[in-house]
Amino acid sequence: MSTAKLNVWITRVGDPWSIANESAIAPYKWEVAVLSCGGVVNWSEGRYRHHSEDRWVPIKPHTMPGDAREGWWFDNIPALDGHVEIELPPGSYVVIASLHNWFADGELWGNWVTDHGIVHVSCGQEACTTLYVPSEWRCAAPLLEVVLPLQIKHQVINPEQGERAIGAMRAAFDRKPSPFEEQEMELLRRAFRRMG
Repeated sequence: MSTAKLNVWITRVGDPWSIANESAIAPYKWEVAVLSCGGVVNWSEGRYRHHSEDRWVPIKPHTMPGDAREGWWFDNIPALDGHVEIELPPGSYVVIASLHNWFADGELWGNWVTDHGIVHVSCGQEACTTLYVPSEWRCAAPLLEVVLPLQIKHQVINPEQGERAIGAMRAAFDRKPSPFEEQEMELLRRAFRRMG
């Protein structure tokens, strides 16, 4: 059976029209995760590369938590400067990328996550998907708006400490959420209101 190729492109934080190919500190080192839409992936020989002239690099197999079978999913496929090409079996996949945080000059960078892309590739075909990173606020928004308030409400954490944590995080994330994130948060708020 012929394999397929998937090109994954990742946008800059807060700029959905530009690929993340530069940084004030260092090249963006995104890590891409590819999961099967339908369950088990018998995928023992996955490979990736960053440029068409590069040699293919084998993807290390990972397993889902609690599952001893290899080839169930792949994660931590490195994307150099916002791009990676992945060779994979035909099928339907969920693709997402993450970039963990670091500090520079007293400012928090990273700990970002993209949206999810869903792709279908057939034998011998090539497909492209772009993963969007709305803003730096994205990771913090659910924690600030949902998780910490719920923990305070149900006395999982001390209310005074919880409020101080919320205030400190709001100060660290002084940028406003994007319209896309505001819509996401409103959906979460409505869901939690309906659940009481």
